[in-house]
Order: sequence, then structure tokens, then C-alpha cells
Amino acid sequence: MLVLDRVGEAEPWIGVLLFAPGWVWVVPVLLLALAGWKWKLRWACLPAAVAAWVVFGVLDWRPPRPVLPARSPITLFACNRGGFGDESVFPFIKKLDADLVILQESNEIGPHLRNTHPSLHVAWEDQYVLLSRFPIRGVRPLYLFTGHRREPVAARFEVEGPQGLFAVYAVHLPTPRDGLRAVLFTRQGIQFPRSDGPYGRLWWENRIAVAAELAACLRSERLPWIAAGDFNAPSFGRVYRTMEREGRDAHSEAGAGFGWTFPSHLPFPKSLAQPWLRLDHVFVGPGWGVLQCRVEPFRKAQHRGVVARLAFPCLESGE
Repeated sequence: MLVLDRVGEAEPWIGVLLFAPGWVWVVPVLLLALAGWKWKLRWACLPAAVAAWVVFGVLDWRPPRPVLPARSPITLFACNRGGFGDESVFPFIKKLDADLVILQESNEIGPHLRNTHPSLHVAWEDQYVLLSRFPIRGVRPLYLFTGHRREPVAARFEVEGPQGLFAVYAVHLPTPRDGLRAVLFTRQGIQFPRSDGPYGRLWWENRIAVAAELAACLRSERLPWIAAGDFNAPSFGRVYRTMEREGRDAHSEAGAGFGWTFPSHLPFPKSLAQPWLRLDHVFVGPGWGVLQCRVEPFRKAQHRGVVARLAFPCLESGE
């Protein structure tokens, strides 16, 4: 697991293993711990310690905790609407009554949402849509080089909150799907393509480079910022660690459980009827207070959304 976490996408074999179900890494260690406990108690200590490190340190399990108080918190919801699924996310959005709703793969519904949500400010760019209780002063796409061409991997929305302007980045990093398929679904069975081929080492390294460039944009952001959406990166590995160095992960600070968001719904037994990866994240820049983070309840869709309750930077600093 340490190699998975620190090397990650820099090595194709390890990059593929990052997307295995999270519980796969816990089961063998627990079995070793049980075997050691049965024969000699002291033999169980090391596997048990490793299992605890995997669960808490790598898979990022968090115990439930009460919601922290704040003077004017905002509720944020981020969700990728793409992929398969026949259940709409909008009933949950209506029930949640969030202050900010960040949607990906939603480029066709921006004008419709402006008509159906007249009390909210609505803006969109490419596949990204933001619904906001606060005025939206501007939006622009963020084009980054993804290996073959420059693509809009995010959109930056400038929002005027009660304490001043802040930036919201709606993020959708490139999917690893093609690289995984090139390995797992070949006529010869599981087989890695050549390192210099279209899905070899360079393809995986490009994923790290895109994350590094996005992190650099956040580093130079002049306003308090939030980055949320489908990062297509599990909660360990080089891509995730690159983002974590730049911002604080809301789940790590105030989440509960594993926070897994993908796949939300697959026919049994493909996903064992439960998500197994945390691909969707909310990162916040300096000053923001993270009060709570949770995953949307079950819905027949590819991704479950993430709900975060935040406190504005200037409010948080004054408490």
C-alpha cells in the first residue's frame, strides 16, 4: 500500500491497482492478523497495525462526528451527472437546498436550470454548471494539456458571497477508463500495453502532469477558493497527493466513513451493490472552515455526489 500511495500513477502497473476496490487491501491484512492472533498474539501486532494504517491513513476512513457550529455556513453539493443511471439527482438537490451546486457533464441543461430555478444564479461553461444563492460575477474555462490536446478540465466561477468574492473551480479530470480497458479487456487477457504505446507510462504520467498544472493554478489563485468535482483519482496515489498538498480535503477533515462515491450503482456482483472508490472530492484553500462532509444517499447513477458544509474564511478567522 505504501508503494501504491507514493508511486501511484507514475508506474502503469501500480496505476491500475489504484482503482481496485478499497476493501481488497484490507482483507488480506486482516486475515494475517487473525492467523497471527490464533497462533501467537505478538505475531498479530504488525498486521493489525498495517490494517489500521490502511483503513485510516490510506483509505481515509473517518468516524462520525457532530457538525461544527459556524455563524453563516454555506452548503455545497458537487456531482458528476454523466454515465449510466436512470435516477435524477435533482430531487436530492431540491431537498438539500444547497447554497452552491456544482455539476459536471451537464452542458446541455444550463438554460433549462435558469428557467426552473429562478431564485438562484445560474452560469455554465462547457460541461460545467454552477447554481448559486450568491451572485456569479464571471466564469471561464480552464484548458490544460491532457497528453493529446488542451481540454477544459475545469471551469472557474467567480462568486460574490456575503463576505466578499471567492472562486469556485468545477473540476472533471480525464477519465482513466481507456487506460484501464487497455489492460483489463484485451484478447490475451490481462496484459499491459508497451510502455511507449498509447496507454503506456507516458499516458499515466500525463495524469499526474494535469493534476500538477491544476494545483499550480490553485496556488496562484488570488481569491479564497473551492475546487470540487470528479477528479477521477482515488484517495491515494500521486494525483490525489498532488491536490492534497495544495488544498485541504473536506472528507479528511470532517467526513464520515470511507466517503466512497463510485460506482454508485452497478448490477450485482460487479460492485457488490456498493461504491468502492472515492473519486469525487471537495478541496478548499486557506482559511475555509470545513464543518461537515458526507456522500449523497444511494441513487441509481454512476457517481454519488458530495455534500460539504463550509464556513467563509473571514468568518472562520474571526471566531
